Amino acid sequence: MHPLSFIEFLSALGKNLLIQEILSNPVEQKQTELVHDSLLNILGEYIAIGGMPQAVESWRTTKNLLDCTQILQFLVDVYKYDFAKYGKSHQIKYLELLFSSIPHQLGNKFKYSLVGEFRKRELEPCVQLLTTAGIIHEVLHSDAHGIPLGAQAHLDTFKLLFIDLAVHQYLLDLKPGDWILNPLQEFINKGAIAESFVGQEWLAYENPTKKAKLYYWKRDARGSEAEIDYLFQQDRYIIPVEVKSGKGSSMKSMQLFLESHPNSPYGIRFSTHNYSLHEKVHSYPLYAIAKLAANTDLDVKNALTKMGTE
Repeated sequence: MHPLSFIEFLSALGKNLLIQEILSNPVEQKQTELVHDSLLNILGEYIAIGGMPQAVESWRTTKNLLDCTQILQFLVDVYKYDFAKYGKSHQIKYLELLFSSIPHQLGNKFKYSLVGEFRKRELEPCVQLLTTAGIIHEVLHSDAHGIPLGAQAHLDTFKLLFIDLAVHQYLLDLKPGDWILNPLQEFINKGAIAESFVGQEWLAYENPTKKAKLYYWKRDARGSEAEIDYLFQQDRYIIPVEVKSGKGSSMKSMQLFLESHPNSPYGIRFSTHNYSLHEKVHSYPLYAIAKLAANTDLDVKNALTKMGTE
């Protein structure tokens, strides 16, 4: 199970016409500024509230951010209480430590050394327990020179995503109200949150009958470092995806990847920009991940289209 996706959040708020706008807008055509700005503002609400059903329902009915925060506090307590159900007694302290410390490494390669004064052999089984429980998700590093992506993955090199953006921010003691008051500024200030949002959204639209896997790419060559936030397989092609906070336009990593990976015909950028096409880069607004998912899976497209008309 996943938190509500952004499309489901829109549906819960009765914004079905906006769902239709997302699913019908082609990448080569800009969305109207009115709709574009409205969707970015509601996306700010979603990142502040998260996708946990009880929190979403509270926001839908009361628009009281304090009530939603209290629900998140309760959920965090429940998660910690449940550690005893799937971890051995001696592992509970490691699970609690990881639960609190993993959010601090968002967007970066996960390092056991940053968790605390414990050894990898003590912490690694607990990371796997949290992954199996669906509380965190791995984003594995892949060389991306062929498919499947997992065949070239480095299992010891990965990032971690948290189950829900709002729970994640609650554990970091961030102020969710800033996303509602000034979402564009928050996207600039908190690029790692935007990156995490894209991964969480993509997981929500994956086939529910199999465990979805996410991948990224990085090159550490001196003087030519580059990183691609996500890699997706589309038919026989590998599609690189970069997430840009705010309206940043530097695409050096994307260009390096496309030059060194001829099996990738184009790349995708998610940002606060409107839709656009420029050479081999397809730009989508952050709120339009569902549009891309619908383009790659007919079942997803049908389910989302139905949601937009109910």
